[in-house]
Amino acid sequence: MSLFKKKEKEPRIIKDDDSLFIKLWYNKRSHAAIVLGLYLLFFLVLIVFMNLSSTGKKPDLTISGSTLNNKFLNFENKKLAYNYVIDIGSNKYYFSGTDKNDSIYGKILHNGESQTIMINNNECYVGDYNSKEEFVKTDLLCPEIIDYSYFNYKNIYDLIKDAKGYNYEEKKYYSFDLDNGINIAIYYIENEIKSIIINEKNNTYSFEYVIDDYSKIDKIIEEES
Repeated sequence: MSLFKKKEKEPRIIKDDDSLFIKLWYNKRSHAAIVLGLYLLFFLVLIVFMNLSSTGKKPDLTISGSTLNNKFLNFENKKLAYNYVIDIGSNKYYFSGTDKNDSIYGKILHNGESQTIMINNNECYVGDYNSKEEFVKTDLLCPEIIDYSYFNYKNIYDLIKDAKGYNYEEKKYYSFDLDNGINIAIYYIENEIKSIIINEKNNTYSFEYVIDDYSKIDKIIEEES
């Protein structure tokens, strides 16, 4: 038998001027319901917080665009094949080509029609794929709403080299939000850039790069013509 008897807690005396919550809290029946409700609210808030944390995953690392220099240099002295999908408003264009003699040659498709073009110094020329001399500059056959500077990966690097971005390591891409409202996402595998997506306000440029020989891209151009 214990020498000290635990003093029982005296019941709270409910007063008329007590708040409704106090009256319910010290009522045996409503007290249990309130405690259960608080537990349910706690777990509901916890579940919502966990869902928001998983869907809004933060990037693994803040980076400078200049740190991607080596990935872009990996394109140098390589035979590159390009596959581009360009959404300008409600218009969709497809381009397949390759670089040769400091220019980009290929076929651009729109509404089922194709045209052989050359991109040189960020401008579009139309002509014969096998003869640079026969290419001429014309806005009629080269859609002027397309920003041809994006066709050259060096220009894309110039846009991000002084920008701050994020490395989403799990999904293997870098994201850069530029001051002009443009977002550039660069997808990679190890040290090799596989694709770049540029999102403007109403336009999207999706660029896929393949390190390959010219013969294969020539075949792609012939098949799409």
